[in-house]
Order: sequence, then C-alpha cells, then structure tokens
Amino acid sequence: MTPYELGLLESDLNYLQIELPEPAWATKWDVTNRSQNIRIMDNDTFAVKTSGTNSWNSVVCNRICDHLKIQIFNRGNCLRIGFAQKPLANGDNCTKNAATYILTTDGRTYRGSDIAVYTDAISNWSIVESVYDREKKEISFIVDGRNCGVAQKDVTGDLFPIVEMYSPDTCIKLLT
Repeated sequence: MTPYELGLLESDLNYLQIELPEPAWATKWDVTNRSQNIRIMDNDTFAVKTSGTNSWNSVVCNRICDHLKIQIFNRGNCLRIGFAQKPLANGDNCTKNAATYILTTDGRTYRGSDIAVYTDAISNWSIVESVYDREKKEISFIVDGRNCGVAQKDVTGDLFPIVEMYSPDTCIKLLT
C-alpha cells in the first residue's frame, strides 16, 4: 500500500465510524511496543505493515487480557496471532520465546519452537479469535465463528495478545 492509499483508508475508516466515549480499560494496540514497520491507525485499533522486507514484525496489545479478536484485511504471506507472556521488545520473533502461543494463517500452532498442524489455512477477511481459559489452563482459537478446539494446554501466567506480520501491506483490525 502506498502512503496515499493508507491515507485514504485511514480517512474512510474515520469517516464511517461514530465517535463514542471509550472506556479506560479498552484493549488497543500498544503504539509504544510495536515494530517500526507497523503503522497504527484508527484510534489504535488498525495495524498495517507499511514497509520493510519479508521479516517478522510484531504489534502487542496495551494490556494483559484473555481474549483477542481481529479481522484480517490482507494476510500477506503469513500472519501470526496469539499470546506472549511478556511484551516483546521491538524486533523480537515470538516463536523464539518458549512463553508464546501462536496460530499462523497457514493453520499451524507454535508454542515456542514446537509446531503442530491445527486447522485449515486462514484467508483474507477472516475473523480470528484467541481465547485463554485461565481455569482450564488452555488456549484455543476461533476462525470465522468455528471453534478449532484446544491448541495449547498447561498454560499459566498473564498473557499479552500479540500479532506478527511477515510481508508489507499486511493489514488487520482489532475487534476486541
């Protein structure tokens, strides 16, 4: 996406939305904890990888929570959604961290470097949810309203929702 196209998209998003007072606890992307190639727009809910090469760039939510829901506008080559037990520093790759729990758009899950086939590939326009059940100590994912089942067990601790984008022009909207 060119800077001009990004400006038009941001303008359209702002035009179509009704401004409502937002609760202080609202989940947003943390503009201070993101890779430099990711642009945050639309009241800190829309994220676009605007530049760079094919490499992982992350954006983290502003608070610990047990649910993340996004819509994928452009998944690019690959996109990761899930949780990390600590906010990742800019440039960190979440799969190098054993305390991350990720679903990729090719349908695989990661727990650190452990990989498993989990569901079908996820396409553009899909709505994807990450759910952390603290009582059961499980993480599951919901894709377009379909619960894909338990992806990770024996999960403990506070988790930050995270998304990683691989290729430029990857676009997502935070719905949580």
